[in-house]
Amino acid sequence: WVVLTITWFLAAGLKWGNEAIEAKSPYFHGTAWSLPAIQTVIVLISSKIEGDLLSGVCFVGVYNTKHLLWFLLVPLSIYLLVGTCFLVAGFVAMFNIRNVVKHNGGTGKVEKLERLMVRIGVFSVLYTVPATVMIACYFYEQMNRDSWQKGWFAENCRKFRVPCPCEYSKHVGNKPDFIVFIIKYFVMLIVGITSGFWIWSSKTVESWANFKDNLCCFKSSTQRVAGYQRGAPNTNTALQSGTLPHCTDALQPLYQTAQHSA
Repeated sequence: WVVLTITWFLAAGLKWGNEAIEAKSPYFHGTAWSLPAIQTVIVLISSKIEGDLLSGVCFVGVYNTKHLLWFLLVPLSIYLLVGTCFLVAGFVAMFNIRNVVKHNGGTGKVEKLERLMVRIGVFSVLYTVPATVMIACYFYEQMNRDSWQKGWFAENCRKFRVPCPCEYSKHVGNKPDFIVFIIKYFVMLIVGITSGFWIWSSKTVESWANFKDNLCCFKSSTQRVAGYQRGAPNTNTALQSGTLPHCTDALQPLYQTAQHSA
């Protein structure tokens, strides 16, 4: 989300072209993957994983409010705030560009800009609304988790024959609202679903199809070269005649190496 809004701001606000943004894509990918990975490693090393009895999965901050605050609430709030700032700045710049183009009479370009703005806007709403609701649910847990635990302890301490602290009696009857947890689990899943609508476009399918074709072609070519190295006469003839089929220019050094070794 943050990387997407940053690239949106670079394209709309700072007028970066596709080539300039693509040249920085390794840094964007590295940032987008490294930060969550670092957070995950920290949680695992510090043994902050807890079992969620309601959902049946392991998570962080299920019972400890400090873990909930520093591993979930603070990072998610920062990511949402930073991404929203870049998103708004990009929209402001895009509206200014739209007004200038519209003033100059570029009707076709204005329609393209409006379609892009609508697409970005719809995706932003589909992400920010569930993310905001999820943060609100975590905040609800953060504020009431201790009270729920003390209330449960005050109601069940006699059953388990353990001392009942007097100060816990004021928390009797404090229980979580079940619907809040259902909403939390729903918005946690819906964020990934809405992100899929942005990612899985016709260009994505075409990219995966090209990757599959190149992979199959690479395997076929390496098998041919391996056959030549084992002394296969048909491959030797093909290499000497220069008729060995190739898929991409990236495979040319492989063929040249085989010819030199002959």
